[in-house]
Amino acid sequence: MKTLQKTAQEKGIYLKAGLAEQDKAGKRWNTHFVIDPKGQIIGTHRKIYLTKEKGFVEVGNPYDVFEVKGSKVGIAICADGSDKKNLKAFVDNSEKIPTPRRVKPPFL
Repeated sequence: MKTLQKTAQEKGIYLKAGLAEQDKAGKRWNTHFVIDPKGQIIGTHRKIYLTKEKGFVEVGNPYDVFEVKGSKVGIAICADGSDKKNLKAFVDNSEKIPTPRRVKPPFL
């Protein structure tokens, strides 16, 4: 995580990445996060609509939105982005720009 934060800060970019997360209690999630150009984590999302990973990871968090350059954005991981109730919840939370479900930037 610290390497990604340092990269975002050095390059002055927003960076979005995903990881397999496990807490101290042993719970696991499919998590994506966004880092701002200062190297700060400004948004996270744990996948809600589980598919093949059901039974291996926990159901994620609510539909959080955060600000990037004056616009409200949210993260939808894979099936989260195709489930109508998930997308409606983002809109209800004032999201204006959904982030892509799958991103493979050349710098990662």
